Amino acid sequence: MERLDAAAAMFGRASQGNEPATSRSVSGRALADEDGTPWPAPPASAPPARFSSGHALMRDGDETAPAAGTGRAIAKDEPARFADVLVQQDAQAVRDFVEAACADGVSLESIYLDLIVPAAVELGRAWEDDRYMFSDVTVGMVRLSQVLWHIGPRFRRELECARIGRSVLLVPARREQHALGVTMVADFFARAGWEVTTSSFRGDEAVRLARAESFDVIGLSAACTGHFDEMAADIQALRQASRNRAVGIMVGGAAFAGHGERVAHVGADATAGNALQAPLVAAQLVAARAGAS
Repeated sequence: MERLDAAAAMFGRASQGNEPATSRSVSGRALADEDGTPWPAPPASAPPARFSSGHALMRDGDETAPAAGTGRAIAKDEPARFADVLVQQDAQAVRDFVEAACADGVSLESIYLDLIVPAAVELGRAWEDDRYMFSDVTVGMVRLSQVLWHIGPRFRRELECARIGRSVLLVPARREQHALGVTMVADFFARAGWEVTTSSFRGDEAVRLARAESFDVIGLSAACTGHFDEMAADIQALRQASRNRAVGIMVGGAAFAGHGERVAHVGADATAGNALQAPLVAAQLVAARAGAS
């Protein structure tokens, strides 16, 4: 099985709803620092989150966190070793692993793209190979989400990018069990100066937001490959409800990697290869749709 297919299976298998992971303990494992301080994570019932490049959700001590890396690359075996730490060790060990990489010169951008993403893929592969149980993968995914909530404010402040006057609504597709992809992409958009709102399809909240506010772009993230018709219906509903009649619809995630034909199948306008490319593609989409109107 290819790595992206493995990731898709991991994110989509046994998913019954749009329930993001939370900071609750799973299988008795503590999801907190050794002193008992929990790492921040969004509750399952969180309201729409809004932030931009100027937003800061800082934990105590973040002011003295290591500066942006100087370019040391993630080693080939690091994501697999990190995946083992996520499952087999405690939350302090997870935090230490990430901070050690940053202190050693790894950029936060590389932490996102070259450590967290491949580690999530490795968790999926380990589940498919029966090396990890579903509860193990759940613990790993929760801890990855907590890593993002820990380093996200630092990452969004890194470029000190001015707001560009564009807005994006980001939503995990229905039946996605984790919102890790949306969280990552949201940080890259905020870092690029966009006003970012994240939501869900629970109670058609995303559709209500699209009707109430004028977003330049709406983005959906999907790893599960079995629900494209449902996704197409949701995209149609978002487009019809959108207050911005020229809204651009983007899709992304493992379900679309290497399958450009699926973008048209669900009725979207564009996709991006990764979180780094997403704001660039979104800006091009906004310009193209403005020129066509």
